[in-house]
Amino acid sequence: MTGSAPGADRAPEGLAGLLIDASTEAVRTADGHVAGVYLRSGGAGLLRLAVLAGLPGPLFKPWWRLHVDRPFPVADAYRLGTEVVLPNATEAMRRYPQFAAGLPFPFGSLYVPVVGGDRTFGVLTVLRPSAADATEIGTAREQVADLAGRLGARLLRLARADPAAVTWDDEPLCVPPPVTRAAAGRSGGFGWDPVTDTVTADARLAALLGTPAARLSGPVAALADAVAPGDTARMLAALRDTAAGRPPPLPLYVRAGDGTLRLLELRTTATAPPAPGPGRCSGWSWSRGPVRRGTRRPTCCPRACSASTGSVWSGTPTRAPGSS
Repeated sequence: MTGSAPGADRAPEGLAGLLIDASTEAVRTADGHVAGVYLRSGGAGLLRLAVLAGLPGPLFKPWWRLHVDRPFPVADAYRLGTEVVLPNATEAMRRYPQFAAGLPFPFGSLYVPVVGGDRTFGVLTVLRPSAADATEIGTAREQVADLAGRLGARLLRLARADPAAVTWDDEPLCVPPPVTRAAAGRSGGFGWDPVTDTVTADARLAALLGTPAARLSGPVAALADAVAPGDTARMLAALRDTAAGRPPPLPLYVRAGDGTLRLLELRTTATAPPAPGPGRCSGWSWSRGPVRRGTRRPTCCPRACSASTGSVWSGTPTRAPGSS
């Protein structure tokens, strides 16, 4: 997919460019996985995520909109006009248990109000590797605060010309993170025809699974057992739903036999003209690698997760996939 998704032209180019630059620079300077900017919306007391860099939009959908009175770090940073620093998951759970319980990854995070003059426009937020305490990320905190200050000054100039130009009432723009290192993972694709129960796997998936492609070109149950022996029933159910035209709205996390965390994205393959009965479906499987000995559960780097849905990142910034 190239170009902008429908509705992308509703975002003012000047505003969108400023937010994208600030988010990608925050990822780079703070050694972050993900960064984004929340702005005020037209609704009273409501903040909306305007730009998200480094993570597929649907994975962050529960936090696309936040009321300023909610017990969340973004809301506190905006309402109180102060930085919120959560160096690790333990601190996040202690201070914001409702927020921390919904996160798919353990990480540290920074939330800095974006202020221009005497006006608070929103919040610049960064998700980054965990640290033992806040003192370890002092430099990153200063750099993000500097970025937020410069962004606030630029938004103030836009607001003086048109106050409505610095509010956001749409879904977020999603952009890839700046390329600073290769993603530590591998991916592969497959297709499944439910009428004949035939799987077609590409060479990358065969290499990922360590299995000849010919051995994967059979019943879908064999594929599910190879990809997710610990989650076979769930993967098969998701494939059947996808074939019926109900693909999962978000990628699935499944486990390999050695404890590896794999990300599985499924979609329906259209036929022309549409054939009666179940539709063909295709998918991607991505693996980060084996879990280190002694780790209770596998974790996944959000930066690498974006590689599992590469189609999201092709072309210019797009609206979050799967949004309504």
